[in-house]
Amino acid sequence: MTDWWKMDLVPWETTSDDLLSVRHTVFVEEQGVPAEEERDEHDAASVHFLARDASGHPIGTARLLGSGRIGRVAVLREWRGRGLGRGLMAAVIAEASRCGMTRLHLHAQVQTIPFYESLGFVACGEEFEEAGILHREMERSGPLLRLARLSDLEALESLIAHSVEILQAGYYNEAQRMAAMGPVFGVDPALIEDGTYWVAEGEDGLIAAGGWSRRKTLFGGKESLVREETFLDPEVDPARIRAFFVHPSHARKGLGSAILRVCEDEILAAGFREATMVATLAGEPLYTRHGYLAGERYEIPLPQGLSLPVVRMGKRLGCPGPKTR
Repeated sequence: MTDWWKMDLVPWETTSDDLLSVRHTVFVEEQGVPAEEERDEHDAASVHFLARDASGHPIGTARLLGSGRIGRVAVLREWRGRGLGRGLMAAVIAEASRCGMTRLHLHAQVQTIPFYESLGFVACGEEFEEAGILHREMERSGPLLRLARLSDLEALESLIAHSVEILQAGYYNEAQRMAAMGPVFGVDPALIEDGTYWVAEGEDGLIAAGGWSRRKTLFGGKESLVREETFLDPEVDPARIRAFFVHPSHARKGLGSAILRVCEDEILAAGFREATMVATLAGEPLYTRHGYLAGERYEIPLPQGLSLPVVRMGKRLGCPGPKTR
């Protein structure tokens, strides 16, 4: 069985049969939830997420209410342990943040609490029974994802400087990091003007950023030594993943993953089926977890006779990363 799957936000009106088929199998047939309790009045007003396999068969679901409540997270038995549940939740979290929701909550079956904890949810309150199954309320608070504005450029420069100084230090020496600021480590204003660059905004300002591009340029800020402003052809070209940075104090909290998920959704919506990037050695583990495959390894020439080792990475969109559950 191939691990390829694709996830979409879908309208209830036209996909309810597919959504309900997965939910009925998981909740009613496997877990014994009464059929009349599984379906409720919230479905019509929810944002629904549907995962399909390579043949188009429905294999996973989730829904998001306007209040920030997540529910009906279901994955068919044969697809469990293959990263689909985590992929569903990443999509839900990204969409919620894109809609301005900074607080999410759900009723977790007690055996799934460790899974949701790994996604940043915190259990609160006592156990309670729902549909004959023990649950606990869980909550997650996070930063707001929004499109970057040209007025963010100064704040982005500060974010990038902090990120490069600390998070790239284990991979590049100080001379390499300083020489790469601008030519490699920087934000291309064209990404902001094209509406394809995202930032995560916390209480203390911008804490993460990343984007994608429909232009040929692969990396670098406005001072990049290699710029190709020509637009790509989605039929034959892969979209570009560009300029991901996280503030050191907010590293390893899922911010890069959340922004990457938003970018992949937009890339698919723009008609592309593949994405490529030039990844730093520090970023390679993140992209590998999300299913990107390493290709050519080479060094980018820098001023003063220096160079920066990087790796070309790519992914066919719709393919998950390695198993995470």
